[in-house]
Amino acid sequence: MSLYNDNIKFLKENYPYVKWDEEHELESNVHEICAINDRKNNVMLGVKVDNHIWSFGSCYDAEMAAEHWVNQFENVNYRTIFIIVGVGNGIYIRKLAEKYPENYIIVCEPDMELFVAYLETQNMKRDFSGKIFLAAGENADALYIELMYQVINYDNKKEIKYEILPNYQNVNEQLVLLYRKKYRDCVSRVIIKRNTIVVDEQTRAENQLRNMFYFYKKFSIGQLYDATEKITHQNRAAIVVAAGPSLDKNITELKKAQNKAFIIVVDTALKTVIKAGVKPDLAIMIDPEKDPSLFENEVIKNIPLCVSIYGNYRIISKHKGEVFFPTGESNLTEALMKKYNKGIYTVPTGGSVANNAFSIVGFMGFGTIILIGQDLAYPNGQIHTAEAYDDEKGIEASNSKYFEVEDIYGGKVYTESNMDSYRKWYEEQININPQIRVIDATEGGAKINGTEIMTLKEAISLTCENQDDIDYRSLIKPTETMFNEEQQEEIEQYFINIESQLSKLKKVLKDQEINYIQLEKMEIRNQQNESKYKRLVEKTSKTAKKLEENELMDFLQLYQNIVEYRVLDNMNDDQDKTLTESIKAAKGGKMICQTYIENIDTVKVKWHQLLIENHLIEE
Repeated sequence: MSLYNDNIKFLKENYPYVKWDEEHELESNVHEICAINDRKNNVMLGVKVDNHIWSFGSCYDAEMAAEHWVNQFENVNYRTIFIIVGVGNGIYIRKLAEKYPENYIIVCEPDMELFVAYLETQNMKRDFSGKIFLAAGENADALYIELMYQVINYDNKKEIKYEILPNYQNVNEQLVLLYRKKYRDCVSRVIIKRNTIVVDEQTRAENQLRNMFYFYKKFSIGQLYDATEKITHQNRAAIVVAAGPSLDKNITELKKAQNKAFIIVVDTALKTVIKAGVKPDLAIMIDPEKDPSLFENEVIKNIPLCVSIYGNYRIISKHKGEVFFPTGESNLTEALMKKYNKGIYTVPTGGSVANNAFSIVGFMGFGTIILIGQDLAYPNGQIHTAEAYDDEKGIEASNSKYFEVEDIYGGKVYTESNMDSYRKWYEEQININPQIRVIDATEGGAKINGTEIMTLKEAISLTCENQDDIDYRSLIKPTETMFNEEQQEEIEQYFINIESQLSKLKKVLKDQEINYIQLEKMEIRNQQNESKYKRLVEKTSKTAKKLEENELMDFLQLYQNIVEYRVLDNMNDDQDKTLTESIKAAKGGKMICQTYIENIDTVKVKWHQLLIENHLIEE
């Protein structure tokens, strides 16, 4: 067992995030695993299925077969990322890393038995060298999802090489199908996020610029997390109230949980909750175009509110209660936090405000999360709780964008792609956070796998009745803003200086535009080997890094996401075979620089006006 022990040591040193108990005993043996030697005496693993042995490599020459497998990948470039399901003998992973040492490789082994067999028979240190991420062990499922969301974005989604290890599907067909579905869900969510950003671009830009003048005077969501450390909250419940139509069924029960559970309510559900006599402990609003009429009620205006830097500034500017911002949503907010050694906090989201609410109470440490109003579908064709919007019409089920999914009663209910994406996000978070008990007390809507389904009355009886009362509103009330008065004055001076900093940035961008123009000309002339070309590439790379690290680039990107995505689409377009990757990159870089330069003048005018409106400079 010395090989096994050596592998465990390597695993712990190089992949500490993989949960692994070397004394773990498998509960059952699903596979009949065999060790086979090829003709060159390489030890291979195989699995016997229906009297047939499926080996994870060629019985003639495993090395040669692995090399042929690696050679199948075409159009590999510096942006290519490999996602491989199955470890097998490790030989395929090793050959892939040897041929593409600079590319990232995500290796997932969801089958515990096969991974144990690998550790017992193969040399992990030999196979796992290079830029290899591993999803395996007791948290393989969660790591697979987490690693994909770290590396997959709109830029590289077409550069992903997703592959199943040879013969692995014959051994683990259901696992292969499940993990392929998780991959496709990830890519789908990336596309949905891109479409949302493009549609809301102008509004998001306006909100971020204006909200910067509120951000530094308000509170951080980190202060929420700190506040709940004062109580033993692991045994207490938080209730996330969304605005689905089923909320009308059980809203009257919610009052019984007041002060027994922590109640966070999404913006569109606030009217319904207030009408029922419930006092939320926290509200949340992140939508750039959220209807301000939802916050006209004076009671609602005084509820502590979590927001986004991109949230509707008209609501944020008029809110009278405490306002809590994430601090890592933009380069500029992050830069301010780093300057003053403050905590940087973001909120994982599946795209909906209720997803954000779920993440917040999870980070606050509540051991049980109860979902209500979380239909994620349109039961009886309804869209929201009745109090949300006056005269709201239901859906037209005949529209092709709607499709049926399983509901909590075992029947069918209509939903659409974005809502189904939110549902899948919940299922992923439940897998990633097994320590949190999630109860679906919506009493309607789409089924969220991994939740306990019960009525709200049952959920409150089970989790709240024996709890002492806590005044959560007082508990989460901060004693000071995230920046003190002296720091606020320094930040205001920094804001005043931004105009001159943008002028300097414009000059750097013009220089970079010239770099890209020259690169494009040299690429077309095929002068890559000249020393002048190499010096130009180095100069362009250094300037690109300098620009990337400038926090004010955030402002310039506000009005150009659609341009940037178009450039990425062009770079991923294989229609024009005459354009090399380098020419596409030079053309795209030039296009983005030109747009940034135009945006600087737009941003400077808007920022100057905001400085006047906020009385930092005179007109």
